Amino acid sequence: MKMKAVIKYGDPPKDKYQPNINYFIQLGGINPAPSFNEYLNRIEDKYQSHILAIKKAVEEADLLNTAANEICNHIWFELSDGNAIAFSWRAWGDLIQSIRDKREGYMAFYYK
Repeated sequence: MKMKAVIKYGDPPKDKYQPNINYFIQLGGINPAPSFNEYLNRIEDKYQSHILAIKKAVEEADLLNTAANEICNHIWFELSDGNAIAFSWRAWGDLIQSIRDKREGYMAFYYK
């Protein structure tokens, strides 16, 4: 079964998600700025399908120009395997700049 990610707004339900069990916060601040393949290779193998699903959701929602301060405090990703992931501001910048694959660095998507 292919992993799917859905963008959710607000706080994850506490009765469904437990920190570090099935709810994870991705931290960031990678230097130098990685390509998407380099970014993905930094992720544990068992979570790479999560990142690929999140990438697809981000692209479909046209969020590739959205800065962390505009979105990170308000969204998280629900994954089809029952896990959820949120991104810190730096991690959002890492993700977006790697998807864009221009090696802009996380600060390009930190604050606008």
